Amino acid sequence: MRIASTISDAGEALLALLANPDADHDLRLQALNPGDWEELAALAGRTRSAPQLHEYLARMAETSVPAALMHQLAEAARTHSLASLSQAQGLVAAVRILEHAGLKVLALKGASLAFRDYPKPQLRPLRDIDLLLPIDQVEEGERVLLAHDGYRRAKWAVPHGVEHGHQMPEIVDRQRGMVIELHHGLNARNWNESDLLLEQMWAEAEQMELFGQAIAVPSAAANLLHLIEHTTLHHAFANGPLVLSDLHYLGRAHRIDWDRIAARAEQLNLGRSLDLIAALARAYGACWVRGGLGIASQERVEIAAVALLADDETHRQHELLHRQAQRAEGEGSASVAIKRMLRPNPHELARLSGHPPTSVLRWLGYLAWLAEKGGRYRRSASDPALQAANAERIALVDWLGGS
Repeated sequence: MRIASTISDAGEALLALLANPDADHDLRLQALNPGDWEELAALAGRTRSAPQLHEYLARMAETSVPAALMHQLAEAARTHSLASLSQAQGLVAAVRILEHAGLKVLALKGASLAFRDYPKPQLRPLRDIDLLLPIDQVEEGERVLLAHDGYRRAKWAVPHGVEHGHQMPEIVDRQRGMVIELHHGLNARNWNESDLLLEQMWAEAEQMELFGQAIAVPSAAANLLHLIEHTTLHHAFANGPLVLSDLHYLGRAHRIDWDRIAARAEQLNLGRSLDLIAALARAYGACWVRGGLGIASQERVEIAAVALLADDETHRQHELLHRQAQRAEGEGSASVAIKRMLRPNPHELARLSGHPPTSVLRWLGYLAWLAEKGGRYRRSASDPALQAANAERIALVDWLGGS
């Protein structure tokens, strides 16, 4: 059964496979035509789910996937396998250095999923390594790593203290090229219950072993709640569909007390978020959804499903329209856009100029920034379908937050 009319057969197949990787998806996949396979491979690559798609296809008795695409997926799986090994080594190295300095460290989100909960680490590719430190230790943690020859501050990162956001500027592992983010909080947005989950994470911290190193990680319950918040309130489903397989493998690897999770979600103002993700997962065949979970309208499920598969440019356009709506407050959107032109983000100028965001040379990227933002604004403002989709998504985020 098709869940969202605007999602293609390839998109529906990917969401179903991620919602329940252990289910039989053979008939759905065998019905795909060559164009669908091209789209499915591209979607899987863009959403970091190529290793899971390859894993499933490799055990199918019969498949109509073109040989060239199967080879492409196999190469992606191999690349992610090598990357996960490198990231594991980098995680261990960073934790050892920080703990040797007497600092308290907890590896967030994807680390325990990849290296403890998934059957193979490469099935859960990581964008970066997120490490949580107490707020009174995180600046020292930054100093400790940057004093080490193996690390440097990311070129695009502007130095700041704990007063700015929920994490310190990004640090790059020189040897492995991976990014390390030192967090002292869980969310930069206006989520008032963030400190409650933060307390739970420290209180329920567990340990996993990686290359002989004990690494503190959140309990399954705390990590699950963080994933729910991160997907809904923080990213409005823009972080992709891997959350579906995350919840599947968390439920498979641990004995989850769903009544306790639901009660705790209500305390954290995540009740609607949990219900929506449960309804979305159930719609695509998830086996972990229990009892009264998953009370959300079909319309909201469709909006969330579409957002999970949207490309980066669509998310940027949504963010642009959303920010302008928030900043306007009675002003015309054109007036807001003009003011924005005069105050470009130094990080974005740094990305386009190749110079640090603190350098005056960052302004060499201004014309490119202006062209990029102006083009995006024109496309966004002149696309009624995008504006309508943006309005639906804003309404969804407001509903999730309790508005």
